[in-house]
Amino acid sequence: HPNGWGLATFENGEPNVRTEMISAEKSGILPELVHSLPDSKLLLAHIRRATIGGVKPENCHPFVRTDVSGRTWTLMHNGTIFSGNELNRYMEIQNGDTDSERILLYLMDRINQKTDRTGLALSLEKRIETVEEAIR
Repeated sequence: HPNGWGLATFENGEPNVRTEMISAEKSGILPELVHSLPDSKLLLAHIRRATIGGVKPENCHPFVRTDVSGRTWTLMHNGTIFSGNELNRYMEIQNGDTDSERILLYLMDRINQKTDRTGLALSLEKRIETVEEAIR
């Protein structure tokens, strides 16, 4: 895809995100970055074809947010959300202007609502259940 790439590696549970607004195949830094990756059990990579949101740095995926319990969430997405009017309320607080970033903000709200009720970080099962409820 021609509109950017993103790479997230995780060190001590925290994401280190690198992005660029050109295609991965034309990138001058991506090959060196890939060859110098730290040992990591998890790596997320994304290539972007802009559909919603312009071609600018803040629209390159992956997106990262932290919930109220301090857990870090990372999201990347390809495609267009056609019936996501409930996502529009996040347009004023997002950094870029993609529907993908709004999805993450929506998920954070859902996670935070459930976390606030208990006062404790959600278990893995509750996190999965909450995300599944949100995407139905």
